[in-house]
Amino acid sequence: MSELRDKSDQICSVIQCSIKGSPEEFKNWVKNRSSKYFLDLKEEKLISYEWHISDDGKQATLVELLVDSDGYMQRLKNH
Repeated sequence: MSELRDKSDQICSVIQCSIKGSPEEFKNWVKNRSSKYFLDLKEEKLISYEWHISDDGKQATLVELLVDSDGYMQRLKNH
């Protein structure tokens, strides 16, 4: 384990996926469905929720940062 994070309880989740449709369709899905859903949950322990799309538009990466493992467990219960 890196000493850089040894005093932090934060949980970082990184999920990578392939984009099957057009990058524009995916961006619309992120904006109108995925992000809206997560932000509407108003999870108190969510620090950040970010989608990143590769330059070629074929891959997407979701990075979530939560305060601690309790926050992540709440995330799992919400789904």
